[in-house]
Amino acid sequence: MAKKKDFASINELTVLSNLETHNAELIKEGKTKEERFKILLEIARYQISILDEADKMKFINKALDYCND
Repeated sequence: MAKKKDFASINELTVLSNLETHNAELIKEGKTKEERFKILLEIARYQISILDEADKMKFINKALDYCND
């Protein structure tokens, strides 16, 4: 059976990797599972939005470059 990571985008894999690091730090700080989930969810949403926006800007810039050629 295929895992979710097998179909994840580059941005999703990047965020997942970052979340694993953040989770380890939160565990060291003694945060509960519920606290970690809430914090990690906020981090994930923020990071995905930033990375997706950057991808949109790259696409727009490439389209503009193509139109100007």
